[in-house]
Amino acid sequence: MSALGGGDPKTDAMIERRRALDKERLTRIKDPKTRTMGIDTDALAAQLADKQAAKASEKLRDLAYDNERLLLDQQLAYLEQERLRAERAKAVGVADYITTYQGKEKSREYDLSDPLALKKDEPARTGDDDPKVSVSGLQRFLGEDLSYAHRVKMQQQEQSSWNAQQIATKASMKGGAGDLDKTYAARAMERLRSRPPFRPASCPSAPSAYSTRVEGWRRLAHTRAPFRLMRRSASGCCASCLSMRARRSLDPAT
Repeated sequence: MSALGGGDPKTDAMIERRRALDKERLTRIKDPKTRTMGIDTDALAAQLADKQAAKASEKLRDLAYDNERLLLDQQLAYLEQERLRAERAKAVGVADYITTYQGKEKSREYDLSDPLALKKDEPARTGDDDPKVSVSGLQRFLGEDLSYAHRVKMQQQEQSSWNAQQIATKASMKGGAGDLDKTYAARAMERLRSRPPFRPASCPSAPSAYSTRVEGWRRLAHTRAPFRLMRRSASGCCASCLSMRARRSLDPAT
């Protein structure tokens, strides 16, 4: 214990140990045998062995510390790589989220500055049955459906087909009418050749000649009537007109 009293126990123990070492050294120095005969080699050898053993032990301890330090460095490097990988993955996720949900086109006022607004805008109606088309919208009137152009094109094609059919029908009717006219002309020539010569009214046989001419006209009308009916039916006359004209053709007096 210190002379001043009440010190640190560790300090006091260190001082006492130092005093004991100094006392032993003083005793060794004052010993005449040790002073005259020299140092004890055995003690020195033991001290040297102890120092070497302590040095080897310290080296082994330092080697163990080094190995542990290297292992800790490897673990720290692995943890650092994992931290960097996690940060990169987080940055990629944040970038994807921003691109997907927080892009410029996702903003609330983007429609006011969108350069493609007119291209993206939907038409007034997408079909004739579009639910957005209301009665008060005045967007659908008779003849203004979306298939109007297609319907007009089909009507034009149908009209062209009808015109072609009518042209073909008229051409065939014209050919048939020409054949009928030729037949009628041939029969008329035969009738003219077969009838008796004309005699003046002063001739005694004039009444009989006149009767012969009237009979010839009636026969010619009977021959021509069917062809006239065919031509009139082809031109589109009604049944009453055809019957009246047939009676007139058969009776020259009417």
